[in-house]
Amino acid sequence: MMNELIQLFEKITDSNSTSNMNISKIIVARLCTERIGEIDHNSWWQSRALSPFGTTKLKEIMPKTYVLAKIKIAFEIGHKKEQELINEKDYVSLFRLTPEIEKLIESIIHTSPEKIKPFLDSNLDLIKFDETNLSKSECNKIDTKRELINSNIASFSLGELNEATLSQDKINQIIDEFIYAWSKNKKGQLLIPYYRVKK
Repeated sequence: MMNELIQLFEKITDSNSTSNMNISKIIVARLCTERIGEIDHNSWWQSRALSPFGTTKLKEIMPKTYVLAKIKIAFEIGHKKEQELINEKDYVSLFRLTPEIEKLIESIIHTSPEKIKPFLDSNLDLIKFDETNLSKSECNKIDTKRELINSNIASFSLGELNEATLSQDKINQIIDEFIYAWSKNKKGQLLIPYYRVKK
């Protein structure tokens, strides 16, 4: 399901041409994660921004800009929750990547809000995380780190990255790791993955 949404998003926004980094995958992963975490699903946060109810309310309040508002609210909710739980100054996570990547994401969102509307109007209630692109050993590494946590709500580090050597391929890899780790969360459980960043 998520891979189909990524392809739809790329088609709508022409964003598959953005270098080798899959910006569409990042945007879709954030939107899927936010929707799955809303109060009527897994209750990770007190939001209904992407729900049919939230859409109706935002359309009433800001009919011309509700699409952009939905995306910004969704991203901010995930970012805020990560900030609450990650006790690090320098890190990357699903909702907080490098400034360069965040600029690319902002550019796509701001230049294509009307193009994105059909994507957001699709049935986000049916969203599920797809099978992972990670190897079995990579999944086991993440699962092992999750098992060491003695709490239902916490963050956990997947390791440390050197900011100077963050390649596009490495960013694509860590996005897959973040998606996999987020997909393991259930209702009443929120374990947020991140990487410490060495400057």
